[in-house]
Amino acid sequence: MPGGPRAVRGWPGPTLSDALLVLASLALIISLTGPYLRWTRFERRVTQVVLNVDSVRTAALRYRKRNGTWPESAPAGEAPPGLASELSLRVELASDGVRLVWRRWSVMKPRYEEPAVTFTPPDTLVSTAPALDSLGSISVRTPNESLLAALLLHYGSAASFARDSSWTLIVRPEPRPSRTDSIG
Repeated sequence: MPGGPRAVRGWPGPTLSDALLVLASLALIISLTGPYLRWTRFERRVTQVVLNVDSVRTAALRYRKRNGTWPESAPAGEAPPGLASELSLRVELASDGVRLVWRRWSVMKPRYEEPAVTFTPPDTLVSTAPALDSLGSISVRTPNESLLAALLLHYGSAASFARDSSWTLIVRPEPRPSRTDSIG
């Protein structure tokens, strides 16, 4: 039997052009799906980092509400001593080139008083000695600039900034309700 036992009558088998057509089709499929797969992997990574940042932020806010102060600063990739029990086991503070850093910042906050002198206009405030206050921050350190840009977009309205392969979110305490909020 010419062409072997697998040959179909009238068809000698695949030619070089048939093989090239199949390879070209596979290359086209890969070139169209490759960017989508990279994008979905990147979006998963951004989502994971956002979840980790939000978990640390929530734990720090709970800690501050319970203790009246922010947790102590911690080295990159390590949980602050006061937050270790608050954080879920799924929170990754260091993974795949991304490290989260918690910091407590001391800031000077001026206090103002109404003037005691009668000839000063009533809307003039007199500054007294500044009081020491603190803020918390969560930094994400990574060489991936696209990830830093995605974090800036995600937390756009919050106090965040990026600099030197690091993105920082300033964590503020929950606003206290005013007297007018409770009346109603």
